[in-house]
Amino acid sequence: HVVMVGEWLNKNTIMSAEIKCKECERKIVLFDGGLANGFYELTDWHGCGGIAVEPDTFVCGDCMTSCDKCGTRLPASELNEGCLCEYCKDEVK
Repeated sequence: HVVMVGEWLNKNTIMSAEIKCKECERKIVLFDGGLANGFYELTDWHGCGGIAVEPDTFVCGDCMTSCDKCGTRLPASELNEGCLCEYCKDEVK
C-alpha cells in the first residue's frame, strides 16, 4: 500500500514522501496516523482484478465533506449544490 510505505519512509528515513490533493493540489506530507485520523483520504477506487481494489487519488481532509442525507464522506466537488451525493440526489427526484 503506497500510503503505508510513504508513512514508513517519512518516519524511518530522511526521505520525504508527499502526495498531492486531487481537489486543491496542495502537497501533503505522509505521516504515521495521517490516514487513520482523516488528514488525507483515498478516493476514486477501482477494481484491479479478482476481489482487490485500489485508489487512484488522494484528497486532503480539508477538501472532504459529508453528504447531508447519508453521511458518506466525499470530495466536495462530488456533491451537488444541496450537499447530496449522487445516490441520495437520485432518491430525491
